[in-house]
Amino acid sequence: MLWLVGTVRGQRVRESAGTVNPQLAEERRAAREAEIYRSATHGVRPTRTFGEAALSYLKRPRSQDTKRRLNRFLAWLKQTGRQNVRCDQVMQELLDAACEALTDANAAPATKLREVFTPVKAVLRHAAIRGWCAIPVFESIRQGKRRKEWLTPEEAERIVALSPSHLAAMFEFMFCTGARRSEVLSLDWAHVQLRYARATLREVKSRPEDEKDRIVDLPPRAIAALAILPGTKETGTVFRRANGRPWHPDPRISGAQINRQFQAVAREADILRRVSLHVIRHSWASWHYAVHGNLKKLKEDGAWESLDMADRYSHLAPEGMKPEILAFWYRGIIAAETTNREAEAKGSRK
Repeated sequence: MLWLVGTVRGQRVRESAGTVNPQLAEERRAAREAEIYRSATHGVRPTRTFGEAALSYLKRPRSQDTKRRLNRFLAWLKQTGRQNVRCDQVMQELLDAACEALTDANAAPATKLREVFTPVKAVLRHAAIRGWCAIPVFESIRQGKRRKEWLTPEEAERIVALSPSHLAAMFEFMFCTGARRSEVLSLDWAHVQLRYARATLREVKSRPEDEKDRIVDLPPRAIAALAILPGTKETGTVFRRANGRPWHPDPRISGAQINRQFQAVAREADILRRVSLHVIRHSWASWHYAVHGNLKKLKEDGAWESLDMADRYSHLAPEGMKPEILAFWYRGIIAAETTNREAEAKGSRK
């Protein structure tokens, strides 16, 4: 990495040129020198460092994931001697280097966007609004279209049957409510009303100022799954590990642990498609639409911000699957009702 070192109009300069290319470094030296002259002559305010812009950006409530990613990027800047890099020096080459250092070699484009590009661009937009730099422009990362999987009720039954009891209850609850992983892990007995078949889910994944609670109606299967869980059912975390202890407080760690177990059970259940724990939310959305046929109701019940997002999660189920979905959600009840109807029919024939 080449550096810009010297004094211009009494201002000491020692900063990275952001490149190893001598020609590009010379261009940036000339631009930096011109900027200092303009500032000294016309009183033009120089740009802020990325660290200063990030500090300003983080003064407002941000999600824990956003803070973590920005802190990782800032730590990497410091480790590579770029802690004084200005907002207008954060260019494509710098972000490419950050991706190489902060993500795995075979990281998917979506991972690079989530871990590096998105948080950095958010800070630079914040800086641009305040006149500290131009609006950032970077090469778009092409994301290959990946098929969104979902599970049928019969596949869900196999997964539940093969899962340990503490995970089976969690998976049943998710298949019945479409709860997000973070909502499930944060669910407290104080927010569950088994008597009224309701639970209040806390959306802890969103930014603090946007956090919303949502009330979900619990079908009989979800109630049965919760009822057999150990504990007083008054306060405390609902879903716990096999030893009764809470999951790791960091949802990234606990979520990864649960996801690995879910994938192992799915393979044991002869589900050969590539699936993850998140496939349950896609499955619930597809089942919901198959039963109700109402995209607006799906958006509200699933707490999506737009109809387009709800549509992306729901997949067209084949005709005739509705009874299977209802049988999953109302396990035992529909079977009993069917038996009663058959008995009544036989009685009337006699």
